[in-house]
Amino acid sequence: MRAYATIHELFYHHLDELYAAENQIIYAISSVLPQISQPAYQDGLILYRAEALRHRDLLHEVFEALELHPADHGCSAVRSMLGELNQMLRCNKPSLIRDLALLSTFHQLCQYVLGQYQWLAQWAERANQLPIAQICTTIQQQKTYAAHILTKLCDQGLHLGLPEQLQAQTLGGFGQLPNQARRRNQKR
Repeated sequence: MRAYATIHELFYHHLDELYAAENQIIYAISSVLPQISQPAYQDGLILYRAEALRHRDLLHEVFEALELHPADHGCSAVRSMLGELNQMLRCNKPSLIRDLALLSTFHQLCQYVLGQYQWLAQWAERANQLPIAQICTTIQQQKTYAAHILTKLCDQGLHLGLPEQLQAQTLGGFGQLPNQARRRNQKR
């Protein structure tokens, strides 16, 4: 991480990273949507993408208020998380398992940017940049709701369909892994 001469440079760096993160999330959701098998999961990701678009526009307003411009680069933390998403897309997994893994990755991305918005809101408040603090707080509240929706979708998938698919993939029934040794008193 490079050294920053002022707290303002550090703030700009985080603001810029968030702008890049929102762009990467928007692009990733758009590219993944056709591969999601469950309509409810598609709907959840469409809503998340719409929020990310709104948040990116709000961040652009912050840049304008500060008379700055976002740099043209990606966020390294998001790039790393999206690498996991790309690996999952290349794996030959049952559709529900793949869907849940993709949702989980987007949930992690949501949590990451949520923490960054919290930091930006606190900084803006301390720097007496109250309009910027309000924008970041509003986005933070909306991201909290988005994270809640993604959590509920993952939870529904785990309760409704995943155990049956896992059971079909394991030897000896659900809960017993293929390499797990049988107990001595268990018949062969």
